[in-house]
Amino acid sequence: AAERFPEVPVVILDREASAEEVRDYARMHGTAAVERFIFVGKAQALPTPLDQAAALPTLVIIGPNRTVEHAVVGAHPTLDIEKLLRGDAAAPTPPAASGAP
Repeated sequence: AAERFPEVPVVILDREASAEEVRDYARMHGTAAVERFIFVGKAQALPTPLDQAAALPTLVIIGPNRTVEHAVVGAHPTLDIEKLLRGDAAAPTPPAASGAP
C-alpha cells in the first residue's frame, strides 16, 4: 500500500531490533519505498500517543493536521488499509480472538 500512496509517511517500528536491523529486513524483503520510510528501533522513544501502542503490528494513520485519525491493531488485508489511507473508510473491525464466540 505504501507504494500506491507516496504522499503518506510510513513509520516502521520494532521494539526488539534496532532501526538499522529493521531497515535491512525491509530492504531484503522487497519493500520498494524503503528509502522514504522512518524506522524506529528498540532504543528510540516514541512521542505521545504512539508510545501507548500495546500491540504490534499497529497501524496508526495520522492526518494532515497531525492528529491520529485511526489506529488499527493487527494485520489487515491490503484493500482495507488502502481505504484507510484514502480516508474513505472507517477503521476495520479488529480480528476476533482465538476461541471467541
